[in-house]
Amino acid sequence: MKPTYALLVGLGALIALSAIATTARADILWPTTTHVYFNSFRGVPYNGSVSFTINCFGYTYTGWTDPMKKGGTYKMQNVFSTSATVPFYGAEIYNTYYLNYRHITYCTLHGQLTNGKKFDLNQYSNMPINLTSCVYSGFSRVCEARFKMPAGTVPN
Repeated sequence: MKPTYALLVGLGALIALSAIATTARADILWPTTTHVYFNSFRGVPYNGSVSFTINCFGYTYTGWTDPMKKGGTYKMQNVFSTSATVPFYGAEIYNTYYLNYRHITYCTLHGQLTNGKKFDLNQYSNMPINLTSCVYSGFSRVCEARFKMPAGTVPN
């Protein structure tokens, strides 16, 4: 085998391995259907329209592993945000919940009912929704998001 040919074969193998490694490390976006449920403070389903925004705070990082920074050693920043309006109890919204390279310390939800009444759920979780509620099918998933509104937001 001539040295030039061996060099080309070796270079070709290196490029092929590099492409495979890059493909294996690719991020996956999961198209997600989320059924959203708002309940009164006592757990009674609220069937009216709710507009809401979720903001999650923490820090972003590069690389494949979270450096697990200690509280107070980083500047808290908004690392995830989404807004939607659900017209009724259990209505669907669509989001990928792309959370890679984000360490979330807490999430807040700001909501408003059709009648203009506003409410806040401060630091309700360290994830925008409970991802353990999701059912995966192929390259998509269906999840649930359940929120309990503060006392006095709606009757009962």
